[in-house]
Amino acid sequence: MSLTPRQLAIATAVLQVLDQTREYVMPETALRPQVNLQLRPIALQFEFEGVLMALEGQKLVTGVRDEMSGCNRWHITDLGTIKLREWIGA
Repeated sequence: MSLTPRQLAIATAVLQVLDQTREYVMPETALRPQVNLQLRPIALQFEFEGVLMALEGQKLVTGVRDEMSGCNRWHITDLGTIKLREWIGA
């Protein structure tokens, strides 16, 4: 996956937040504010959504849409945890 430095910063923040809440499938409405706490400037909606789709396409996160509420919920995969460790050098 080829990411710009900005996309990489957003992707890393997404994976870090989801990694911290591993036991919880996080609603997108909660995920975005948590990600934005780590970014300056904050991620614009299209940047955030684009990175989530890229991460999902690479199977680093899994998204589930609640048909009743229309809310997307996100979870980091084992592959996502491995990639996060590579990116942050842990």
